[in-house]
This record gives sequence, C-alpha cells and structure tokens, in this order.
Amino acid sequence: MKTLIIEESKALTLVAVADLKSKEIYSLDVFNHFKKTYEGNLYTGKVVQIVEALNGIFIDIGLKDNAFIQKKELIRALGISYHDHKDLPIGQFVKKGQMVLVQVEKEPYQTKGAGLTGDFSLPGEFVILMPRVKGIKVSKKIRQRADLEQLVIEVEQASSGYGVILRSSLENDRITLEMILKDLSQLISIWKDIELKSRLSSKIMLHFEKNKIIGKVETVIKAFVPQQAIVNEEKWLPQLKTLGFTKESVNLLATYSIFNENGINLNRYMNHKIFSFENGIWITIEESEAFTIIDVNSGSYDSNKDKESHIYEVNKIAAAELLKILQLKNLSGVILIDFIDMLEAQRIAFIKELQEIGYNKSNEVTILGFTRLGILELTKKRVSPSLMDLLSMHHSKQDLNYYHLHQLELELNGTASNTNTKRLRIDLDEDLYLLLRQHDVLKEIKIVLDLNSIPINEKKYKLHSLKH
Repeated sequence: MKTLIIEESKALTLVAVADLKSKEIYSLDVFNHFKKTYEGNLYTGKVVQIVEALNGIFIDIGLKDNAFIQKKELIRALGISYHDHKDLPIGQFVKKGQMVLVQVEKEPYQTKGAGLTGDFSLPGEFVILMPRVKGIKVSKKIRQRADLEQLVIEVEQASSGYGVILRSSLENDRITLEMILKDLSQLISIWKDIELKSRLSSKIMLHFEKNKIIGKVETVIKAFVPQQAIVNEEKWLPQLKTLGFTKESVNLLATYSIFNENGINLNRYMNHKIFSFENGIWITIEESEAFTIIDVNSGSYDSNKDKESHIYEVNKIAAAELLKILQLKNLSGVILIDFIDMLEAQRIAFIKELQEIGYNKSNEVTILGFTRLGILELTKKRVSPSLMDLLSMHHSKQDLNYYHLHQLELELNGTASNTNTKRLRIDLDEDLYLLLRQHDVLKEIKIVLDLNSIPINEKKYKLHSLKH
C-alpha cells in the first residue's frame, strides 16, 4: 500500500511516497527552510545586461545572482508579437534599466542565477490561469466527469480571454461550477493586480510567491495515488482532508521520525555513494559541481548466457535502478555513466532500451550517446538543486548538515516526550554548532541543552544525558 509521508522540522519538510511493507520509496522531495526556493514566483525585475551572443538578457530580481531569460521567453513576458520581433536584435525592443515582469522557471544553482520564463502561470485550487496564452485545456486525468463539456464552455466564457487549465482535482464531481468559477475569478483578479503594479513599478518587486510544499503534495498525490498518509504535524490534518484523505486514512505520528519508525532507510539516498542490489550489481555515484560520474559494476555471472548477453542484461538492470536513484536524489545537469563495456552494436540497441524505460523527455533526460571511451553521456534538465546540494551548508563538503539538524530535532522531541530526561549535552560538528548558534531552532525542546563543538566524523552530533 502506497503511503504519503510528510515529516517536518524547523529545518526541513520531507514529502515522500513509500510502501511501508516493502520499504520502497517511490518519490522524495525535500524543502529546506534555510534555503528559500523561487520556482513559480513572479517578479518585476530590472534589465541589467543585454547579451545578443547568448540570445537573452540578465535581469535583477533581487536575488544574489542575476537571473537569465532567453529571447523567446522575453518576447512572451513583454506581451508582444513573436513573429514581429523574433528576427530583431534584443536591444531594439528592450533597454538596459527597463522593468520587466517575469516568472522563475528554474531555481538558482550554486553560482548560476535563476532561469526565467514569460509563459506565466498562476495555480489555483481547481484551475491554472495562463495569462499569455488562449484557450481551455483539460487535465488528462479527468475522465469520469459527466458535465466536463459544459464546464469547459462555462470556464471559457468566464476566462476573460486568458488561457486556463482545468486541474485533475475536478475529477471529483463534488466540486461545483460555482467553486471553479470563484477560483478562476480570484486568479484573474490577482493577475490584473500584478500586471497593474508591475506596469507602474520603478523598483524590483515580488508579486506572487507560490506555495511549493502544498503544490508538491498535490502533485505526488495525483501521480502516485497513496491510500493513506502519515504526518508528524497536526496542521496537515485539515489540509489532507481537502485533498481527499479521510480521517481514518491519516495517522498523526508526532515527535518521531516517521521514516525511522517505519524502517524506511532514507539515509541510503542522503549520503550513500555506493548502491548495491541483490543480483550482485553495484553502482557508484560521485556528484560534483560540474557533473555527476556514475560507475556500474557486477560481481555475478550467468553461466547460461554468453558473456556479451550477460553484460547487456546487467547494464539494463543497472540502468533501471539508476533512473530511480537519479530521480530520488534529484541529480541533473551533465551525467556520465560508465556501464560495463559493450559491443558497438549493443550500444545502439541499449540506447533504444534506455529511451523506452524512461531516459527520455518525459523525465527531462536527453541521451547524447557514447563517447570514444565508452562512457554514456546524457543531460537531465536542472529545475532545482540536487538532494546533496539542498541539504548541505557547503556543497564542496557535502556535509548534509541541514539533514543532521532535522534528525537531531526529531530525536530530541522523541526524548523529551518519552523519557524523564531534563538535561542533555550535545556534542556537535563545528559547522552544525555554528548553525545552531545563529538559528536557535531547538528553543522549543523541553529539555535543557548544553551545546559543545568538537570534531565528529559521521553522525555530526552525539547526545549525552546529564544528571543536573
């Protein structure tokens, strides 16, 4: 049975779908409360540099690094004709210092600024407003709604000429036309207000901030259809009810790590570099700032098959397992995979196999082919930071300190609730110690805590009970 898990601390919110029996994790998303996310936010930004060679411009939206928007997206953002402007130099229709309304499509990553779009979207509860396009689109997941055609007609009449997507939540026929039109009306009002403020603005401004966690919960529910949910914060109970969960299907497991309590090994995806499988295959993953290097190995041999066939099957199995890991660890950018060496004819067939099992556009993957050294080169579109980057204070150290802080808070909550412990000394890694000195996220723990900075290699913290 698939279970939605929402585990929250002052440091992180983890949203996952897992099978509590097999312990398999189908989906994992992490939100770091110390690292703000920007995807979906709408800004009025200032043009700071026009770069014809890159076919785009850099815009200051108030973040550390300037964001970038390509020419095609810029034309959309300005609301002008693409046909009339596509062949003109960018400098002829936008000037340095000009204020432009844009939306973040791609998160900033290390030293790279955010990627921007002009294909604006405002998500509501039942519909998504697309101000720069026309027409009504319907989610493919809406199949059983008898009045769908009439809904499309009514929504189109109320859309004020804007594009609208009917969301999959409308599969529930208890959602009435009145509720849908109210949602649409609110979004149109928000958009008109944004447009007006942006037009009059002479300074950088945030207009709309997307609720990423709620949006992600809605997405994974639609994608995996979990039958039950476990949360560690009471605030999620009414929210999950609105998303279709009954009172009986939601379990509140406060003060505990839900993953640990249910024997789900989350650490495997957080800090392991070597992934082993029952059939003798193991995969080694080395993540760096520039690219990710993956090595496939096998210690098994099937005597019923010739060597070439056996190698091909091993690589095929490894590729299927690797795709799951890439998604769970959110690895993207340039990825180099050293599969066990195959014949040239096998490589061609293997690439076709990869595309069929998910190494394709549906998963934002582009296969570039095998290099002369037999390394498979592919790219995966980067929309957000990798799990390692998101959870580490310093990417180069791959320290996972935010994850350790999350675990520490949950462990302390459990200790406070289930023991008579009054005072603890916590030995901490230096970086984690400094983080806690800057952000007192443990102040609500009902135990007196003495923090101590010492070198620690593995867990990054150790708890010691004190009598006084």
